[in-house]
Amino acid sequence: MLNNPRGSLWNKWDLHVHTPASIVQHYGGDSAWEKFFTAIEALPEEFKVIGINDYIFIDGYKKVKEAYSNGRMKNIALFLPVVELRLDKFGQSGSRLSCVNYHVIFSDKVEPDDIQEFFLNKLSVRYQLSKYPEEVTAKKTSLENLGKLIRESTPEEKRARQASKTDLEIGFNNFHLPIKVINDALESSLYFKSKYLTAVGKAEWEDIRFGESGQGAAEKKTIINKADLVFTAGKTVENAQQARQSLINQQVNDKLFDCSDAHYFGDSQEHIRLGNCFTWIKADTTFEGFKLASQRYDDRVCIAQEPLKFSLVNSNKTKYIKSLEIRKFPEATTEEV
Repeated sequence: MLNNPRGSLWNKWDLHVHTPASIVQHYGGDSAWEKFFTAIEALPEEFKVIGINDYIFIDGYKKVKEAYSNGRMKNIALFLPVVELRLDKFGQSGSRLSCVNYHVIFSDKVEPDDIQEFFLNKLSVRYQLSKYPEEVTAKKTSLENLGKLIRESTPEEKRARQASKTDLEIGFNNFHLPIKVINDALESSLYFKSKYLTAVGKAEWEDIRFGESGQGAAEKKTIINKADLVFTAGKTVENAQQARQSLINQQVNDKLFDCSDAHYFGDSQEHIRLGNCFTWIKADTTFEGFKLASQRYDDRVCIAQEPLKFSLVNSNKTKYIKSLEIRKFPEATTEEV
């Protein structure tokens, strides 16, 4: 049963939106929730699906889900929980080291507490910052402890660089996972069977370099080709379209979805702001519709200011049927409807 009796319609889907609960955000923190809800309600009417992505925490999604249940943001048909992780693969962009982002988009049918218990709690990696190894998990207390240990083990003269960051931020920024650990956690529970898709961050993936002999090329391509989708956050629609063309040219997974990666309200000059998204999807506004669109990408996903069909219809309105109605003549004697 489709959500809309007219069938699958073109709508905007922004699958990467941060909330005031995110570790890194520029909304204003807990005091900004009312303004955040109002900003979502003020999005253009073509926005119908939002992915809530607060890195490895789902508190923000819970808050949005609760407000939605209480009647807020009803202009949005579907909110999806998204988890953003960092892989233990690094790229180089100028003098900056970047790590590959890996996203898991869950169905709205998966409860947040199940994501925490059966997925996030199973993610762990062992670090050794002193004589004894430390097992670190995707929990706030564990990440705060990691951040504290890193700060304490940093030479005094270099600690100034960390002064503006909390222990949680430092721990989170250093929590990098092998992709096998992530996939094993997802596949080990029946709670998630057929209820998630994965996406690689295009910009950070692009930064991975390999040697002149091609060493490392196979591993780099495996990362993107084994993911279901690719995420980007284009400053403009042209940037997003060029990003997809780049993937096509490299003959790798080119199922690109442009997202706002919003950390700011829509009135910001920063490009990672609410509403700055160019992904249109022709699908039922359900997770199953999303899966179908990802499988039939060329027919059902469009990165543009608007789908071509819109301009065709608008410039040829007499050639397209908007609605049909069938009824009997008043004098008809048949009992058929």
